[in-house]
Amino acid sequence: MTAIARNPAIQRSLLFLPGNRERFLEKAAALDADGFIVDLEDSVPDAEKAAARKCLATYAPVLRGKAIWVRPNAPGTRHFEEDLEVRGIEKFGYRLLKVRSGSIANTIA
Repeated sequence: MTAIARNPAIQRSLLFLPGNRERFLEKAAALDADGFIVDLEDSVPDAEKAAARKCLATYAPVLRGKAIWVRPNAPGTRHFEEDLEVRGIEKFGYRLLKVRSGSIANTIA
């Protein structure tokens, strides 16, 4: 990995990974992406949300050294708070795509 790839201000590539696809998360470490957006929202069926959070916590150490963005479920949903509580990962940040109010940023700050 080059110095440019490690500079969080310069990210050439971010790949979306569905949080419930264990195989994708496992193989991600070998990919030459600067970071990953692990999706816990749209790409994960409702019945698999809890398993996706566990999968993320399990495979995040494999991605150490890369930027890990977490795309939680929308604020106000029953999964949002649980998504923010995933432990054991070094997150670069969150990708909130369905924000309707600036106060939501205060929730995760």
